Amino acid sequence: MNLLYSQRQLKGNNSFRYVVYILIAYYNIFIIVLLYIYIYIYIYIYIYIYIYI
Repeated sequence: MNLLYSQRQLKGNNSFRYVVYILIAYYNIFIIVLLYIYIYIYIYIYIYIYIYI
């Protein structure tokens, strides 16, 4: 009985770990998208300043 419970607990932990991995992956994608947006903003500001000066 105790063995079955421990196996069930392991399965629960594995599914939880899977969810955590998905969340980390989405978080990394979100950070990469934010970095691209910041790079584009800096390029636009640089071009704007370059044209006006």
